[in-house]
Amino acid sequence: MEFSKVTVVYFSPTGNSKKYAYEIAKRFHGEFDELNLTEYDSRRKKHYFKSDELVIFSVPVYYGRLPIIENGIFENISGENTKSIFTVTYGNREFEDSLLELQNICEKRGFHGIGAGAFIGQHTFSEKIAQSRPDEEDYKIIDEFVDNIKLTKDVSNELKVSGNFPYREINKMPFVPTGGKSCNECGICESVCPVKAIDKHALKNTNKDLCIGCFACVKQCPENARGISAKEFEAMVNKLEENLTKVDKKPKLFYL
Repeated sequence: MEFSKVTVVYFSPTGNSKKYAYEIAKRFHGEFDELNLTEYDSRRKKHYFKSDELVIFSVPVYYGRLPIIENGIFENISGENTKSIFTVTYGNREFEDSLLELQNICEKRGFHGIGAGAFIGQHTFSEKIAQSRPDEEDYKIIDEFVDNIKLTKDVSNELKVSGNFPYREINKMPFVPTGGKSCNECGICESVCPVKAIDKHALKNTNKDLCIGCFACVKQCPENARGISAKEFEAMVNKLEENLTKVDKKPKLFYL
């Protein structure tokens, strides 16, 4: 299976989705392009892909769904029956309706799925959950995943992935990260926020209506000054760690 160009298109605030998209892409082609839709301005530019190209989409899972952001992630992306691989990454809980949602959105915009996968990455809220993923076994599974897609003889078939429609109800976390006493107002949090929920004139605060709880500001703060101090959030994380560190889930793959 040959393509004129391979491009990874990702929304990846903490890097998990980008990492998996890269691993898949480099197994198809030594060189590939990238479109980082985590960047606010990139999502507002038109991007078009031709029929002889391959696009690898990769997005994180939040509460069993794709991130719900103003104006959407893929509103300015379009294809011409462009062959695509749909991937989501999640923190060892469940991916539920997210992969189906990604497929439906992209196929309505002119893309045709030839493979899909739900992969495990470190949980957004805890370094203890799936802390070493992707691991050696994940890389072997990615090898097999790409090899099987390359062997597909009829790419005109319809790709079937798991998930339900209507999708599960969207949950929004009631807490948002804020800056603590050690915040020196360097502004990195504002620059990495994918939804502009942090105002450069009030760096310690976060707009609750815009924040998607991606924790990009928390992960990339050089002073470890941002976080959520609410006891309810701490209790939730403790429960997640208790439940999600017992078993390491394996990637779930889908082919034509």
